[in-house]
Amino acid sequence: MPDRELNLNEVCIASPCPVKWDQMQGDEQTRFCDLCNLNVYNISKMTRAEATELLKSKGDVCLRLYRRKDGTVMTKDCPVGVNAAQQFKRRVIGFAAAAFAIIGGAGLVIAQKIYSEHVNSSELELAGRPYHPGLESISKKIGLNDIIEGSAMEADSSASDKYKEGLRREEEGKTEEALCLYKQATDEIRESNFKYDSLFRKMLANKYSNLLRARGEEEKAIQIEKEFLVNENK
Repeated sequence: MPDRELNLNEVCIASPCPVKWDQMQGDEQTRFCDLCNLNVYNISKMTRAEATELLKSKGDVCLRLYRRKDGTVMTKDCPVGVNAAQQFKRRVIGFAAAAFAIIGGAGLVIAQKIYSEHVNSSELELAGRPYHPGLESISKKIGLNDIIEGSAMEADSSASDKYKEGLRREEEGKTEEALCLYKQATDEIRESNFKYDSLFRKMLANKYSNLLRARGEEEKAIQIEKEFLVNENK
């Protein structure tokens, strides 16, 4: 069976990093994280083709990405993001022109602030070390197992490590051990100060709740889904 194409929207940040983008040295596309001792690549400043090629070619990489409310990853050529931004910008320019005519330059400043807040609030910014769900052949091809298990693990990898180990135990038929690991992973997320990718939370919740249902623990499964299968981009 041929390898599936890498779907950029399925790449999630499973090991979030505490270092802010503004604290790193570099340009708008690539900066260096002194904590992780790695380059961090800003997906939103790349085309979808460039970002996909980066993930295929790099064996050890940290990402900065914006996940939109619909679950898609924002790239430089993202048609949803570009169209929405352009439409809103046209409306803001019209507002700015009217406001400027009434109250002078302050109207333009107000309009720019509104535009900036609109764009920033429409995506969830995430940074750290990624995990590519469910594509074992792709994971081996682009080295994502090494990404999660590499030595430069200053980012919070505890939940993703337990999730991956839970997957292994489940594949081996050790469901009790897998359940324990999934529970530990959800506890790590609850107790962490890091912002976890909603896609990673969904992957974990699906695995955990499915095993709970298989044991007849429907109520617990529903509770996990209510807690973790929520839209974080509010």
